[in-house]
Amino acid sequence: MKRNKVDKSNSLLHRNILYKFLSFLLYILAIIILPYLTLINYNIRVYGKRKLRKIKGGALITPTHNLALDCAITGAQICFPQKIPYIVTMEKNLKIPIIGTIIKSLRGIGVPNSINAKREFLNTLNNLLEANNWIILYPEGNLISFKKELEPFKRGAFKMSCETNIPIIPVVYTYRKPKGIFAFRKKPYISGYILDPQYPDPSLTKEEQHKELKLRCETLMNRCFQEKNETYYDEKDRLFNIEDLY
Repeated sequence: MKRNKVDKSNSLLHRNILYKFLSFLLYILAIIILPYLTLINYNIRVYGKRKLRKIKGGALITPTHNLALDCAITGAQICFPQKIPYIVTMEKNLKIPIIGTIIKSLRGIGVPNSINAKREFLNTLNNLLEANNWIILYPEGNLISFKKELEPFKRGAFKMSCETNIPIIPVVYTYRKPKGIFAFRKKPYISGYILDPQYPDPSLTKEEQHKELKLRCETLMNRCFQEKNETYYDEKDRLFNIEDLY
């Protein structure tokens, strides 16, 4: 497949050399700081990172959206150092004073509201993928911290995968019980599971491909989420066992 160059006129991507340099420095600073923050807050453990070595070109990273810092964890501890990914976020997040500038500097791309802007947005993402970039895109859409079940997936990431023939890399964040001297802790610790890359089925039509790919990834991620969770954290700030839900 012929690789397209990223459209340099695209307003969603900053082209100023100084801006890109400062953005790179900020990203490196984040890479240094974020692992310590997530270690303190979540004692994060990541499983399956070797699977990413097989990915030589572009990829769509599709994590569960159940932690306030899951984008930071995915960028700093899943993708890095193999790739510095782009992160798809809500457009309103980019308009938050100071925070919005930081998100943009860390390669955040906002989902626009207007139809014309969405066309440019989708073209930008497709071009980035075909230029061998990685993009973090949440299939659930909404962030609900410490959710007890995954929300229904949206089709966007899977259509994009089929249009570009780029793999989906599912990532599932699950909860585990604090142990030892931290057994008193109310909030659970976090484990991140990188699942096998998922590709569109070439034997299907384009319309059938994205539906099948969406269903396949949704099934795999839900199964991992259910099987790997050791505990949940509810609104009353207490832990309870998985068995208590049934």
